[in-house]
Formats: sequence, C-alpha cells, structure tokens
Amino acid sequence: MTRIRISAYRFLLTALVLVILSAGLNAQGRGGVKGVLKDAQTGDPLEYANIGLLGTPSGAVTDETGSYQILNIKPGTYTLVFSYLSYKTIEQEVTIREGETVELNGAMQVESIMGEEAVVTAMARGQTAAINQQINSNTIVNVVSKEKIQELPDQNAAETVGRLPGVSLVRDGGEGTKVTLRGMAPRFNSITIDGEKIPSTSDQDRSVDLSMFSTDALSGIEYYKALLPDMDADAIGGTINFTSRTASGGFHGTVRAQTGYNHLSKSFGQYKGSVSFEDRFFNDRLGLIHLCREQPERSR
Repeated sequence: MTRIRISAYRFLLTALVLVILSAGLNAQGRGGVKGVLKDAQTGDPLEYANIGLLGTPSGAVTDETGSYQILNIKPGTYTLVFSYLSYKTIEQEVTIREGETVELNGAMQVESIMGEEAVVTAMARGQTAAINQQINSNTIVNVVSKEKIQELPDQNAAETVGRLPGVSLVRDGGEGTKVTLRGMAPRFNSITIDGEKIPSTSDQDRSVDLSMFSTDALSGIEYYKALLPDMDADAIGGTINFTSRTASGGFHGTVRAQTGYNHLSKSFGQYKGSVSFEDRFFNDRLGLIHLCREQPERSR
C-alpha cells in the first residue's frame, strides 16, 4: 500500500514538472507589452482603463498607478488600443518579438462633446426660485411656481396640489375636489389664501372644496408639512397656502387653450381655454386682472 502511494506521488510530481517546463518553453517563444497610461494634460495616471490588442482576446486593465502588462503574445505586429470613458480612444501599432517585452506608454486627451444651444425659459427660472424657497425655508415645505402651474394640464387647484408628495386627491365625478395630506382626512388640514384661512365649504366638517379655485388665478402653491410658530396650531396633516395672482405693469393679455387625448376611447376631449387681461393704474398702486375661463362641466 505504501509503495502504491509513493508511485502516485512520483507520477503527480513528474506531471507537474512537465507542465511547468512546457509552459516555460512556450513562454520563451512569445513576447509581451507593458507601459503606463496617463492624462495628457495633467499627467495623472488613468486607473482602470482598458488596453487590448485589436483582433485578439488579449488585453489588460491599468492599476492605481496607470500601469498595465500583457504577456504571452505571439510574435508579430499588432494594433494596441487604449480606451477610457470620456477620453479619446488611441490606437498604436506595436511589434512583438520573441522573448521580449515592449514598453509602450500612452497619453490620452479628454474628449469634448459639443451639444446644441440650450435656452432657459421663464418656466425654468420660476421653478428655480421655488426650489430656492424650499431650501431656505426653516420648515418642511413644497412650493409650486406660477410657471409650473401654467405648464400642467390640471382642471383646478386640487389636481395641481395632488401632484405634490404626500398628497392624495378626493374625487367627485372624476374631478379632484378635496385633498388628503399625509393620510389625514380633509377636515384635519388647513387651507389658506395669502395666509388667510378659508371657511369650510361643507356642512359636515371644515374641509374645503378646492375645485372652485382656478389655476389661472394662482401665483403659487405652498404646502407646509410642519407648522411654524406664526401659524395656527389646528392643522394636524398640514397647511396649504395659495398665493393669489398679482397684476403686472403694462396692459397686456394672455390666451391659452388646452385639450387632452383619451387613449382608451381614442378620442380628444377635456377642452379648456382662458383669456386674461391685466394692467396697473395710479402709479402701480392699483392692479386689475380680468379673467375669462371656459372648461367642461363636471360629469356625474
């Protein structure tokens, strides 16, 4: 039994020596390529860049110092490809000789992608101001600007508020009427216009029907999820404050028309249009806005 084990060990040792010798003899007939890849402008090493021999499965990835090494390459002339995200791809020709490792360094240029001109509209500027108001506020608040309100195809103020996080709509005949804030019933919320509380429109509780507010008459919406010391402490869910629209100087008017498309019935509908005129008088002390709006009646 002992002799059989010794014979097996000798066989495995002999096979291992033959494999090592064959690998060494095979490597002696091949070559390699190595080098360092850097940024052409700063000289910083580019780590985790891809280097490959075109048309072969041989390749490597640079380390933290930008170094790479590809070994066991058959002698011949190859195209070495350097590729890195956001940099221009480099292709260099390299000749591999038997038993030699060629050193080939690379310097890559940042690739600039020129796009088309972008125009910042008033909608972007208005919403930027609303975002800044949210950031600088000393409480948790979501703000919707006038420009964003005009962009949305909502029928009334309730549906616009329903787009905010933490707000759910209560619908009547398919149209949003009341809102639920953070899961609290409408009677636990407070609705104000320019900071003044609105009386309830229901004989059952103090909830307010927001479908009577036109989005064309609003300058902004503020949803306060946490109350401030200067607010009434009677809103468990939160407070929604509507900012009324203010007339701007110089007589001018606005005409808007909207419609919608029902994919299920494959038909257009929900036509809505509005016309408004505004101006200021007496050295801008008095402002007037005349608003005419036409929209489909609520279906029941």
